[in-house]
Amino acid sequence: IGDAVPLECVGDGTTVSFRIGDTALQATILMSASPSPAALGQVKQLIASIRPAAALLPITTSSRVDVGVACRKPNSILCGRVGVAVWPTGDVADVKAQIGSYTTELHRTGDYLSGFITVPDLRAPPVGIQASASGQWLGAPPAEVEVHVTATTSGAPFDVTIHAPVRAGWG
Repeated sequence: IGDAVPLECVGDGTTVSFRIGDTALQATILMSASPSPAALGQVKQLIASIRPAAALLPITTSSRVDVGVACRKPNSILCGRVGVAVWPTGDVADVKAQIGSYTTELHRTGDYLSGFITVPDLRAPPVGIQASASGQWLGAPPAEVEVHVTATTSGAPFDVTIHAPVRAGWG
């Protein structure tokens, strides 16, 4: 970035934050009280360079992810099958979704990617649905899972973990 310069007066500041996988990154840029137009231009360039390829990744922590119980019997969780769908904002390849230690490949279906994961018992972690004794669940109390997505874009691998609510039905 350059040599450190002592500051006599600090004016406005800009904070840039983003995530790469599970790592949160943050940078704060402080400017003098009256920055010159050239200095403002340099700060804007610096801010743009701080937002690395993570800002351009097709799947991020704010991506839309749907997870829903996908048993053939309505409102039942006994089959242990959940559907996972992810909406990328760009080209991706070799996409996999993982819930706990259970993984599936995601395949393109229109503008989203989807697949199915079988978890032996949806009542136990990593899903933890609180269903009736007969295995019926109407969506309450709500459940949430961590979906770990791995993929490649432009030949570079990346991964991201996204928290998603579990829906009572799929499709």
